[in-house]
Amino acid sequence: MADFRYAHRDDPALDGEEVEVTVARPLSITMSFRLPQNEALAIRAAVETSGTTLSEWIRAACTDALASGNPPAKPAPGLGPEQARCLLAALEATEAVVRPVAKAR
Repeated sequence: MADFRYAHRDDPALDGEEVEVTVARPLSITMSFRLPQNEALAIRAAVETSGTTLSEWIRAACTDALASGNPPAKPAPGLGPEQARCLLAALEATEAVVRPVAKAR
């Protein structure tokens, strides 16, 4: 479709109707990030009920966090919440085995 439009860009018969356009403030930086599926689903559900776009919702959440002076807690590097819980459980189980042996020495 784009190739056809470009090839016939000067054809007056293909001109569409003029529409009024509102130009939003220019945004110059794109950020991307990864998150667990359950967090992505929760954000998408919140966006649907908010009546905003995903980008607007995320920008508002980030702006609110910055304005509050309380940025979100820094997660453990490379670990999501579920991975951190599993690691903690494994460490606690290991400690339950190792501690009695260490005390017996």
